[in-house]
Amino acid sequence: MKIFFPNGQLEPRQNEDPPLPLPCGSETILVAEDNEFVRLMVTTALELHGYTVIGAMNGEEALSKFSEHSPEIRLALIDNGMPRLSGIEVANSIKKDMPSAQLILMTGYAVAEHAFSANKELAAVIEKPYSLPSLLGLIRSLLDAQEMQDLD
Repeated sequence: MKIFFPNGQLEPRQNEDPPLPLPCGSETILVAEDNEFVRLMVTTALELHGYTVIGAMNGEEALSKFSEHSPEIRLALIDNGMPRLSGIEVANSIKKDMPSAQLILMTGYAVAEHAFSANKELAAVIEKPYSLPSLLGLIRSLLDAQEMQDLD
């Protein structure tokens, strides 16, 4: 096997805007995801962008951790297809206890729009696979909107 590298220095592209910085925060977020790899990746990404993350591996654990940490949790990122309780069931239970909770449903299914329109408890639905900038942007926009409501 041969690997070829360019000779000399690469010239920066002209007229290319530098990438925008990714949105950051300092709030606490509950991440409920049964896939350990996905949960670890999301948790790591959020922590690298300033957030405190509380992880849960199934629906029952998500409700338990939300109950235990509800004063500090500002947003919950919930996988739709979890064992023990679905994401929709978790969202409904959280909203019953805390109507102001911000909830994002993560789904790998093509029914994301249906899930959102059928369940008004959700602030948003994000389809897997999603990009880090889109996830961070969605989280920041929901948290900022919640802060504006809290100021009113």
